[in-house]
Amino acid sequence: MRFMSDQTSCLASSDISVADVATDMAPVVVGGVLVLFSSFLQHVWTTRKEDRRLRESEKAMRVQHDRDVIADLLTALQRWATAIANLSVAYEAAQNGAKLDAARVREFHQDTDAFWALLTRARLSVRNPAARQTLDALQEQFILMTNHLNLAAAGQTSSKFVADFQDYRTIVGNAKIALEQAALNWDGE
Repeated sequence: MRFMSDQTSCLASSDISVADVATDMAPVVVGGVLVLFSSFLQHVWTTRKEDRRLRESEKAMRVQHDRDVIADLLTALQRWATAIANLSVAYEAAQNGAKLDAARVREFHQDTDAFWALLTRARLSVRNPAARQTLDALQEQFILMTNHLNLAAAGQTSSKFVADFQDYRTIVGNAKIALEQAALNWDGE
């Protein structure tokens, strides 16, 4: 107790006023506030810069993902189109009495499975709006041509096959060009 009373008496007896203490402490308080405000601004600036960098990085990754998926799809599309052409030739030869080439049928089924998997992946993951219509058109052609070739394998050819095959060739040719352009021109927005 005595110690506290000594401090109180010491403070009371000194000639230091609250105004003097405030005057002496003002630069320290103002400096502290400026440091805190500067730190806050630095944090906000850094956070915004990092957010902008992350958005740009995500956008670049989206564009690259779409380009990769479309490139894989174009490769599979080329293989599938070749398999359809080869199988069509084999079916034509089989109608003229030749034996149906089992290797071409097997190749067609492998390429069809690979193309369908990549087409489904592309339709689910590609965000490029210019590619969406092309992917839908490819899906329609895939279903149509697969049905025609399955009928041909069963020995039942459709009267619409020749016309549908011409449409298929046109659509696939246009799809290749459209997908390449869509992949090259899309900036992620």
